[in-house]
Amino acid sequence: MACCECRRLVAENARLKDEIETWSAVARAERAEVVEDIAATRWTRAFGTRRAAVRLLRMLAERPDRTLSRTWLIETLIGPEVKDPRKQLDVTLVHARAALKRVGLADQVEIQVIHGEGYVMDGTVAGILRAFVGEVE
Repeated sequence: MACCECRRLVAENARLKDEIETWSAVARAERAEVVEDIAATRWTRAFGTRRAAVRLLRMLAERPDRTLSRTWLIETLIGPEVKDPRKQLDVTLVHARAALKRVGLADQVEIQVIHGEGYVMDGTVAGILRAFVGEVE
């Protein structure tokens, strides 16, 4: 049978383990936010354009060879508060293409339209874009 002191130490040990796990989870979340901020800043500096256009380019480059539906892009980029989200997505696409042209990548990087489905960026093209931003050596 364990003495009172042993039971107290076991309970204290369990409490400390829980506390360490909680603080570790908080630290992981904060680290992820910092990494995300650094990546977002890198993309914004590279293109110096509207935030939604940069996010669109980044989403396409991070998901090469995957068709991103207009509905998903509207929900993710535009949000429900916009009066005409479809038109706003079209404007964002124009801004993204203009940003590519401004930095001299319009000939190399193409955002393909899959009619009735959405938009896609080829894996090789996505690699060029990510290398330009500095994510890939």
